[in-house]
Parts: sequence; structure tokens; C-alpha cells
Amino acid sequence: MSYNILCIDDDPRFLLGLKGVLKENYKVWTCVDQETAEVLIEKNSIDVVFLDMNLGEKNGLEILSSIKNKFPAVEVIMLTGSRDPQLIVSSMKAGASEYLCKPYPNEELFAAVEKVCEHKASRDRFDALIVNMNEDKDVPNFVGKSHSFHSVLEQAEKLKGHHANVLIEGASGTGKELIAKYIHKLESNPKRPFIAVNCAAIPDTLMESELFGYEAGAFTGATKRKIGKFELANGGDIFLDEINSLKPELQAKLLRVLQEQEFYRLGGSTPIKVSVRVISATNENLYDEMSRGGFRQDLLYRLCVISLRLPALKERLDDLPELVDHFMTKHKNSNIKKTISPDVYAKLREYSWPGNIRELENLIQSLIIMSPKECIQVSDLPLWITRQKIAKQNSEHHPNLKYANIESSLKDFMSQVEKDYVQHVIEQQNGNVTR
Repeated sequence: MSYNILCIDDDPRFLLGLKGVLKENYKVWTCVDQETAEVLIEKNSIDVVFLDMNLGEKNGLEILSSIKNKFPAVEVIMLTGSRDPQLIVSSMKAGASEYLCKPYPNEELFAAVEKVCEHKASRDRFDALIVNMNEDKDVPNFVGKSHSFHSVLEQAEKLKGHHANVLIEGASGTGKELIAKYIHKLESNPKRPFIAVNCAAIPDTLMESELFGYEAGAFTGATKRKIGKFELANGGDIFLDEINSLKPELQAKLLRVLQEQEFYRLGGSTPIKVSVRVISATNENLYDEMSRGGFRQDLLYRLCVISLRLPALKERLDDLPELVDHFMTKHKNSNIKKTISPDVYAKLREYSWPGNIRELENLIQSLIIMSPKECIQVSDLPLWITRQKIAKQNSEHHPNLKYANIESSLKDFMSQVEKDYVQHVIEQQNGNVTR
């Protein structure tokens, strides 16, 4: 990994020698005063500073305190010709990471640099992980007892202790990310990271930097190093949702990571080794995409070591009452306890549920908020649910008279046509709203 080092000393000859030793392995800057040093630290995203204890008339401890206050992420190694224990203690209290006494062998110098760089890498990764941390620590409590769904859970449980990549297939809203978290949390080590990435939600121009990170100066606006998602997931799992949306050039780079277990940050020259299990998800058939040339065959085989298919809600309608009760409890109003009429359940069973469980949850939440009475009736349901069966029957017998029997104003009629059309298009695209 490449690090940026700044050497601060009032002896130009010493700086020249120190730079000559370090430049073989690191990017090195030098300066003789505090003001220049602070400009260089900010401009070049400096990782490590070598600071002389006596810089002209200024005390090195005061400069150390100033640097740590303005740039707390920078590691500082103090240099001095004195082995005074009190100075060493004072330096450490002021924020120094290491202390070297002149003269020192090159082996000691490199050991000190490697030590503070490893500490910085660990701290940067920890800080980035905190931002991405999944707060839900418990294994998901799934709702439903249908055979089609529980067979998926049984297959997932067999993955415990194995590092094989997993491909989860299923329509939008079936709970693919929830299953991915379930697979992750089955493992015995609670400290393993879980990093989720929605490939369809990140612009193509930013995807590479999101996945692999970048070095300071890699492109305009890259003022400091960014840790990528793969690096954050090292030792754990990375969840790539909507993997089918990846462009071919990114597919090639992802394939290399899976093959070599290493990658380069943008602008970086040192490979970063990772050990990551990839759990990917798609709402499209990747084999069909592969046959059309939209998805790499070699990448698909790498991703799909284990394949799980989540059933759509219409395939597990026996779970509907339990799911409704679950969402009623989850979104209940503390002041009014609402119930659902049996007729409502009958209508819900007739509906096709193109949005699957996510659509069901949104519907229940809406009914709890908007229904005027304590018992939710069929009349409280949206028109596209209550009229779907009638519209389907009419269209089957009279394709050109789909709405002939609907009694409504022109405004309501046009609104219903628009809703039905949008719903129809979403169904055709398997719930993918973006497409």
C-alpha cells in the first residue's frame, strides 16, 4: 500500500538523506518549517510525519500538538538526538505514534514506518466500517411457514462455515437482502463485516471508486484516500444487490477480484489483498442475460457457486395472514388498535402482488393510517386491488372494453387507467422500477 510521508527538520542535509532512504517505498515531501508543513499535509493527504524535536526556535512538542489538533488522522514519528525518557513520555502524551533517536539504523526507521502505517490502515478501516455498520445484530426472524420459503432457509443454513459465493434470485420485494443478512449472521464470528451495495443505485462513473476506493489525487476532487467497499468487507461478506446492472467493464474488474482476491484502488500502484465472500442478488435471469451478451459467463460461474431462489408472494399465499398480522403489529397505531375484515383477506389473495412483500407492507401501513374505522374493510382497499379480478375478466372476454363497466367520473377513470398502465409496465419488468 502506498503512503505519503512528510519529513520536517531544519537541517536540509538530514532531510535529503532521509528522503533518499524513504523514496524507494513511499511518496516523500520535505520542509523546514511548520507553516509549510501544514500546507503540504492538507494538499497532499499526508499519512505519516517525521518531526524533529527542535525545529529552529520552535519546540517540537508544540508543533506536534498543533499538527494533531488540525490533522488528527496523521501519524507522527518524533526525531531527536536525546534519549531523555521524559521527552519520550511527553511526545506520546501529545499524540506521537513513535519516537526515534538519532542516529538510527535504516532497519529501525523502516520498522517504525511500517508500524505506524499498519496502525493507520487499521484505524481508517475501522472508521469507515462504523459508517457502514449494520445496527441490526440479531438473526432475522422470518414470517411464514410455506414450504417454498422454508426450503430456501434450509438451504441457506447449510452455508454456515463455508466461504462459497452465493447468488440469490428473486423478483423485487421478495426479501433478497434479508436472506443475505441471514446467511451472514449464521456465522459464529460476530465481528465479521457485512457491507451492502446496491449496484443499480450508484452511477456507473462512481461504481469503481465505491467498490475499490481511491488514493488522494486519483482524480479531480479526490483530496484524501477513500476506503472501498471490498476493502471494508475484508474478512466478511459483501452483498451486491442488482448485480445484473453492472456494466461489462466493471464485470471484468469484479471477475479479477474474485479470481485473484486482490485489487487496486483508483490511482494506486500497490495491490490490496482481500478475503471476501460475495453474496449477490438479481431480479433478472442472469443466464438469459448471458445468452444475450449482457453478462459475462465466467463471472456468472464465479458468483453462482450456490444458487438460492426466493419465491414470489403469489407463490406463498398461505403465508399472507401471518405476514399481514406481522405488518399490522409493526406499524400499529399506539392509540387505536385496528383489525382486518375477512373479506379483505379474500381480496388480498386474489391480487397478483407484483411488488411482493414490500408492496404488502406498504399497503398495510397505508391502511392503518388512512382507514377511517377500527376494522379495515374492502372499501378501504385501493382500486387496483379490488378491481383487478373484474378488469382481468373483462379484458379476457372483451379486450377493447377493459373499463366498460367501471362507473366513475372521467377524472377518476383516467387516473385509474394511468395507475393500471404503470402497474402493468412494472409487472412486465419484474418489479424493476428503474427499467
